[in-house]
Amino acid sequence: MRNPDPANWGKWSLIPHPELWQAVCLSMDFEPPKSCDVVEFLRLDQKTFKDRMQVCMANIGPHPELEVTRVNLATFAAVVSKWGWPIPQQLQALAQHAPTPAPAKPAITAPVVEVMRRITRDTRRRTLKPEIEHAQSLCKDTSDVAEVWAALQKMAEKQHGQLLGATEDGLQYLKNGEAATFTRDALQKRLKRSWTKTQKDRR
Repeated sequence: MRNPDPANWGKWSLIPHPELWQAVCLSMDFEPPKSCDVVEFLRLDQKTFKDRMQVCMANIGPHPELEVTRVNLATFAAVVSKWGWPIPQQLQALAQHAPTPAPAKPAITAPVVEVMRRITRDTRRRTLKPEIEHAQSLCKDTSDVAEVWAALQKMAEKQHGQLLGATEDGLQYLKNGEAATFTRDALQKRLKRSWTKTQKDRR
C-alpha cells in the first residue's frame, strides 16, 4: 500500500484555480489524484480529508469564494489559515496574495450537496468497483461468480488497489481507514445487479 505523493508545488503554484477537493488535498500537502476518486487516493488519511471537505462545504455561504468547482487557491489558503488548519509553507505563502472577498452568496444548493455526497459516499461502492471491473476483464465470462471471485482472490493476494488480502471469511479491503470483509455472496449480488441494469439499458 503506497503512501500519497507529496504535492508538486512547482505545478500547483501555476494553477491558481484548482477544484475545491484538489485544494483540500494540497492543504494536506498531498498531490491531488488525476480524478476525483479521493477515497482510493487518500486511504491513509481519509478522515482528515473528509473533515476538511465538510468544513469547506459548510462555509460556502459565509465564504462564497469557496466554490465547489473552482477556488482561488490564494483565497482558499487565507481562509483555511484563519481556521487554524496546519497547511504547507507553500500554501501559506499564497495566502498573502488573496484577492478581496466577493459578496456573500446564497446557502448551499442541492447540486452542491450531491457533489459532496458523491465524493464521500460509502467506500465499498467506490473502492471495490474498479477492482471488480479489473477482475472481470481477466475472465472469459464477466458474469461468472466463481471465475470473477477467483480473479479477485489472486488480486487480493497481491494487495491490488484497495484489497488487503484473502481470508476464510472473504476478501479484506480498506473501508473508512479500517479493514472490512467483502464476501462471495456480496460479489454475487453485485454482479446480479450489474447484469440486471445492463439488460434494462438494452431495452
